[in-house]
Amino acid sequence: MNFSIVKFWPRVFALLIDIVSLGTFGFILGLFFKDAFVKLGNNGILIGFSISLLYFTVLNSYLQEGQTFGKKLMKIQVIDEDEKFLTLQKSFLRSLILLLPYFLLDFKFPGVAVESSFNQAKSLICTIFIVGVILLYILNKFNRKTLHDFILKTYVVSEGQEFEPMEIKRVKPYIFYIYGSIASLLMFLFFININRNFPELDELVLVKNELEKVEGVKEAGAYRNTTTYIESGETKVTESFTSNIFVDQALKNQGGVESLEHSPLIKDVVKTILTKYPSAKKQMS
Repeated sequence: MNFSIVKFWPRVFALLIDIVSLGTFGFILGLFFKDAFVKLGNNGILIGFSISLLYFTVLNSYLQEGQTFGKKLMKIQVIDEDEKFLTLQKSFLRSLILLLPYFLLDFKFPGVAVESSFNQAKSLICTIFIVGVILLYILNKFNRKTLHDFILKTYVVSEGQEFEPMEIKRVKPYIFYIYGSIASLLMFLFFININRNFPELDELVLVKNELEKVEGVKEAGAYRNTTTYIESGETKVTESFTSNIFVDQALKNQGGVESLEHSPLIKDVVKTILTKYPSAKKQMS
């Protein structure tokens, strides 16, 4: 069997078909297991990640000759540098490297504030990786390998007797220079943002931690929002403070949301916010 390095658009269309297929499957699951997914909350992302990982691992392996549903429709497939189909282990690692940054970007670790430096660093690393996947694929017209292909030494190829045997062209180093420059710029902007907002972040994390000490509060979040708008030709900036409170289910069931609004718990929450974050008096919404 002869192979040819895949062109730009077939691989893009194949991925879009796979995304639509997985999205449709997830939508159908949601219709039947809506209540279960609601209870899972943020952990529901784990279900979607596991299904996607299984889908790409199995179908991109030798079991399906390196073809997901999208790749089969576009008549392309994944092979290794020896022009063989991937083992399950190699296909799993390739899929994990590709999918994990997208999953981590949205996943909220329990007990870790959204505003924390850890979450910001996590977002930075995931963003750099995702940018790398997209950028390398666009710029690398020589063999269309992208980040996870380089790491696992794989290729996406078109299959058919009418093609010439696969020719591997060397990637020009300028592609990595461009990617490295963009990654460095993102890191530079990240550290500037951290240094500028560090005192504010510390305050918000403190508020979050204090709110979660209030009896009946299961989880809390504290956020400062800035909105810029133009009015009468002048640029104006408004700031607001928002706090999300998740209470114990047993407490919620005692009298419903209406009674909860006038409960001692809410009074304690407001008191904590005003004590630990005085500027919230002007910003609270």
